[in-house]
Amino acid sequence: MKRFLSITAILALATVLGAADIYVDYNKGNRKNPGTKEAPLDILARAVNKAKPGDTIYVLPSDKPIRDAIVFRGKSGEPGKPITVDGMNNIFLGSRPLNPKEWKEIKPGYFACTRKIGNNMANRYFMTLKGKIHRMGRFNKCKGSKSFKKIEELQPGEWTIIRGELAKNAKGKNPAYLQQYVIRLPEGAKTPDEAGFEEPILRRISGVDIAKNSSHITIRNVIVKHFHNDGYNFHGNCRNIVLENIAAVECGDDAISAHETCHIDVKNFVAIGCSTAICHINNSENHHENVYAEKILGRDIMLTENTKNTLTNAWFKADAIGGFILTSRKTSHHRSTMKNVRMINRNPRGSFAVSNQGKMDADFEDFKIANYKKVHPSLASKVKQVKAEEIEAEIEEARKRLFAIFGGQLEKALGE
Repeated sequence: MKRFLSITAILALATVLGAADIYVDYNKGNRKNPGTKEAPLDILARAVNKAKPGDTIYVLPSDKPIRDAIVFRGKSGEPGKPITVDGMNNIFLGSRPLNPKEWKEIKPGYFACTRKIGNNMANRYFMTLKGKIHRMGRFNKCKGSKSFKKIEELQPGEWTIIRGELAKNAKGKNPAYLQQYVIRLPEGAKTPDEAGFEEPILRRISGVDIAKNSSHITIRNVIVKHFHNDGYNFHGNCRNIVLENIAAVECGDDAISAHETCHIDVKNFVAIGCSTAICHINNSENHHENVYAEKILGRDIMLTENTKNTLTNAWFKADAIGGFILTSRKTSHHRSTMKNVRMINRNPRGSFAVSNQGKMDADFEDFKIANYKKVHPSLASKVKQVKAEEIEAEIEEARKRLFAIFGGQLEKALGE
């Protein structure tokens, strides 16, 4: 008996056969290699350039953090044939040791360099000292961030920025200034590298950076840490962006942020120690399922303007000074739907707020919060205010469950 494949089956088989696996090894790869598992490429950018719709890029496990980012600029898959990056739970690190060619001693124990940079990015700057982040009390998205110290106020192991004159030919809403970055060495250290100082790589501002109308892209099994701006950042008109099993640790601004008309779908997301956990703006459309966050500084959740958002299954140890906020402007229509959310506020200033000047549809189901002293009247009837002990165990169980996805690598990123 003869059997014939249907046209659909033939097309599906052709799709599978046409897809390729591309391998990257930051320890043993070579730029001249073809990208096979036996002969991997050396960096992710070469694999992205090589990838075609339907291909999967694997970043082979590294025994040390990878000082690189995942970047797509106008590179796309196709419907049913996304370009996939599997980070294999590697830690992508956005910081580097201070460059001794840039940093000069200005007096015993003090080193400095001068850069041309706008205040917006200077405000997101931080340093790490022997792997521990030092923000100097600074964060974004709400009031309460500390001012930069004067040089004479620095204690051992601290840093500051002194803004100088406007840079030549500076333009735009965020013009560049000549800014002096200054550190004071810890006791006993003679140079910044001996002390163990690192700073964010200023030209590589986000851990996953997708822009310029890139579409049909899947990112999975990735941990990003210590990036100057966001952990995961999306600009332009990027559509069909899928993120699975991802984490952002101690980034300068948002753990994840979508702008303009981007559409993203996120499943299994952990945010630790960033300025904001989730911040979406403009006309973006964003869907999150299974989210855990803690040690956030500025705002736990900030959703603004014409965004359309769904948040399903989320657990927050809500530490941010600015708390939770939904906003709409006079000409905007904000839409957010949230289901099965638990938030224990651990910051006495954190509020549960709305700033509504336009039209807002906020639909909550099974949303429980604890310890918020201030809840906006328009939201008070939509959430159930409970005692912290009623939801503590559920939040801790969710933490364990989501951490387990990363096979111990997330604990490693946190130094636990």
